[in-house]
Amino acid sequence: MIFTVLPFGATNSQQRRLYYPLLLADVVRDCTDAIDALTVFHNLLSTKETIGNGTTGFKAFDGHVGDTACHIRAGILLDIFAFYREDQGEVMGCRRGELSISSYISNLKLTCNNAQMACSRLTSDNVCPSTLGFGPKHDIMENIITTLGWKEPNDRLGLNDAVDPEWNVEDPQLIIRYLVAMFVLAKYKEHCKLSSHNIVVRLRPKNAAVYGNELISPFWDRNNCQYKEPGCNRLDVRFAALQKWVSALSCSWVRAWSEKLFVTPATQRLVRSSVLQSPKGLLVTATYTGFLVCRQVWAKSQWPLLLVDRHFCSGGTHRTYPFVTRSCAWLKAGTGYHLNAYIATLQQQPKSPSDRRSDMAINIAWQIRPKTFNELLTYDKGNQPMISILGNSVEGPLDDYTARIANMSPDGSLGLSAQQHREEFCGENVEHRKRFLATDQDRLSLAFFADHRCYPFPLHALAAGHDDGEYLPSLIRSLSQNDPTEEHFINSKLEVDELGAGKGYMGIFRWEHILAETPGRLANILQDWEGKGVFA
Repeated sequence: MIFTVLPFGATNSQQRRLYYPLLLADVVRDCTDAIDALTVFHNLLSTKETIGNGTTGFKAFDGHVGDTACHIRAGILLDIFAFYREDQGEVMGCRRGELSISSYISNLKLTCNNAQMACSRLTSDNVCPSTLGFGPKHDIMENIITTLGWKEPNDRLGLNDAVDPEWNVEDPQLIIRYLVAMFVLAKYKEHCKLSSHNIVVRLRPKNAAVYGNELISPFWDRNNCQYKEPGCNRLDVRFAALQKWVSALSCSWVRAWSEKLFVTPATQRLVRSSVLQSPKGLLVTATYTGFLVCRQVWAKSQWPLLLVDRHFCSGGTHRTYPFVTRSCAWLKAGTGYHLNAYIATLQQQPKSPSDRRSDMAINIAWQIRPKTFNELLTYDKGNQPMISILGNSVEGPLDDYTARIANMSPDGSLGLSAQQHREEFCGENVEHRKRFLATDQDRLSLAFFADHRCYPFPLHALAAGHDDGEYLPSLIRSLSQNDPTEEHFINSKLEVDELGAGKGYMGIFRWEHILAETPGRLANILQDWEGKGVFA
C-alpha cells in the first residue's frame, strides 16, 4: 500500500527496533512539513485579496528535482491553483474539486502527537515496543504509520502507482502528494558554489535530519542505550524517491497536455519518445519538447508571464535600485546590475496556408509591457500567480556573465562596501530596455531552448558534460519524415546568439529559472536578495 502523504519515499523493508526513535523523528518531521505545506497552499487558495508581499507564497513549492524542468512545474502549479481555487466555481463546465486539506492536517497532527508520545514511552518509560503496537524486534514503516493513527481522509486507501504516476488534476490525493513533495524538495535545497564559480542548487537531506532531531529531542531520552542514531543515508534514498516521483509526474503532465493540444499522432509520438531516464532514475522530457508544450499551455490558459531581466552594465559599475526610481549606486567592478521587469501576455496566431510550422511550433505573439518594481508591489490582480521567468543579460558572452558572479559567495551575496553614488539614470540600461522591447521574445525563447541541453545528463555516446545536438533532430526524423519541427529546431538553435540569448552572446535575455509567483511577492523576494548569484 502507498499512502498519499506518509511516509515520504520510505522503503517497506524491515526496520530494527534499535532505530525506532529515529523513525519516529522522521514521522514527526514528515508530518510537520506536510502540515506547513498544506497550510500554505490552503491560505493561497482561500484568499481572494492580495496577501502581504512578505508572506510565504507559491515559491514555497519551487522544489529541486534535478531534471531541468522548472518550466514544466511552474505550469503544473498554476494548473492546480486554477482548478482548486475557492473563487473558481466551475472549471471548463466541471465543478472544481476538493482537496480535503483540513482533514489531512487533522490526521497529520494526530499522527505527529502520537509519534512524539511513542518516542517518550519507548525511551523515557522504557516500555516494550509491542505494548505500543510495534513489532518487538523489527517492523515496517507502513505498520508504524498505521499504528500511530494515520488514516487516509478519502475512501481510496492510497495512490495506485507511486512509481509511474499519471497526471490528473481532479485526483485530490495525487495533488496533495505533489504539493507536499515539492514543498519538501524546496525547503531542503541549498545554493552551492563550484570550483568553476558556477552557483548550483543541491538537495540537502542532512538538513532534514537535523530538523527532525530538533523536533523529537524533547521526547527522546538519549540516556536510553537501547536505541541509537545511525547516519542519514535513509533520507538520501527517500529524497531521491521523491525526485523520481515528481519527475515522472512532470512527464505525465506534459504528455496529458500534448494530447489536448496536438491532433497529429506524429507530434504525440515525439512527446512520448523524447522522455528518457537518467542514470539516477529520473524521467526527463527533452527540454525543447517540454517547452513547446508549455508555451502553448501558457497561451491557451491565458496565463500572463512576468519576466525579470538582471542586466549587467558593460563596465560592471552600476546597479539600479529597483525600488527607488532612477537611482544607481557605484559598486565593486564586475558586480553591478539593473533589474528590469516586464509582463507579457501570449496570443496564438492563426496559421497561414504558407506557414510550414508544425502544430508544436505554431506562431505565438508576445505582448510585453514594461513595469517598475513599485508597480509590481502594488499589482492589483489579487493573489493570482504568474509564470515568472528570471534571467540575465550582459553585453558579451556567457563567460563575461560568469566572471561577473565569480566573486559572489555561495549564497550569492555581493558584500556591499563601496560608497553609494546617485545619478539620474544609466544610459546603457535605458538603451538595453529599448532593445529588449524590440526583440521578438517568442523567437528568442525558442532559440534558447533549442540551444539548451536536451537532458541534464550526458547521452551514452558522449563525454560527460556535453549534450548531443543531433539527438532530437534524429529522433524527429525517425518518427516522421519531413516533419517541419526538425527544421524549426535547427534554425532556432542557429540564431540563439544573434537574438542575444546564447553562450556566445547574451546581450538581450538568457533565461535562468522559471517559477510560479505573484508579482508583488516576487518583487519583495528580489528586494531581499540584494544581488544574489542565482534567481532560485
